Amino acid sequence: MNNKVVILYGGTSAEYDISCITANSVAKAMEELNIDYIKIDLINDWITKLKDINPSFVFLALHGCPGEDGTVQAVLDFLNIPYNGSGVLSSALAMDKSKAKKMASLNGVDIAKEIIYKPLSAPKNFNKTGMSLPVVVKPVCGGSSIGNSIVKNENEWQNALENVKNHGTFMLEEYIDGKEFSVGFMADKALVVTEIIPPKNSFYDYQAKYAENGAKHITPADISKELTAKIMQKGLRAIQAIGCKGVTRVDFIYNEKANRLILLEVNTLPGLTPVSIVPEQANYKNINFNKLILWIMEDAGYGKKN
Repeated sequence: MNNKVVILYGGTSAEYDISCITANSVAKAMEELNIDYIKIDLINDWITKLKDINPSFVFLALHGCPGEDGTVQAVLDFLNIPYNGSGVLSSALAMDKSKAKKMASLNGVDIAKEIIYKPLSAPKNFNKTGMSLPVVVKPVCGGSSIGNSIVKNENEWQNALENVKNHGTFMLEEYIDGKEFSVGFMADKALVVTEIIPPKNSFYDYQAKYAENGAKHITPADISKELTAKIMQKGLRAIQAIGCKGVTRVDFIYNEKANRLILLEVNTLPGLTPVSIVPEQANYKNINFNKLILWIMEDAGYGKKN
């Protein structure tokens, strides 16, 4: 095994573009850290290329499936190559929003009501779902809000089904009106809470996350110490329930009227782009991007002799 690091990115995920940006950001950091690396796209023969290189570490700059769902992690475990992020089971659980929510709820985290549908199995008439409007429609296994819709009336139901039909199993989730918050973790240490304010008349969709004039991040969130502590505590409970490692990010929505803090999702390989939340939160804690990347690697075993 040599000292070269492989940055694994891309693949066939719907989040390919974001993965490329993360990979480029990580590569720039490695250059500045004088770490020898090579980038490999998760496409044909990536396993063969890995075997030929026999790297000392694989940095997963992957988002979505495959890559964030435990599949790639299983291969790397088999090849005995250390990598960043959570292991096979935790990655698979977190990628499945429904299973992740259920695991977190067993550890005292509040979740929204949901119904799961296989592709093309949802009733054409919304009234037959048994849910009350409004609802959120989103893929069970997906990220970056790709395929997500908010259905406010029956006329929007068909468009939502069309939007999600190519993304596998999906969920119909109770819509919670409130403010969205995100908390990043380095191992079991919370960084800071960020409030996410989407553009007016929008929600935190793909454009809001990554467009130049997208969502506004308030870091730290301008909220009470009590709510900040609750978000951090519930976030920790969520990642502990799923068994996450390394850097993770937990997203919540808070309804002030009902005083409900609802888990949205747990992200085991959060974005490391110029507009991503975790690097922003780390920077607030005086951890610059290069230090964050080095911590991610060293926490996962980089530099340790077998």
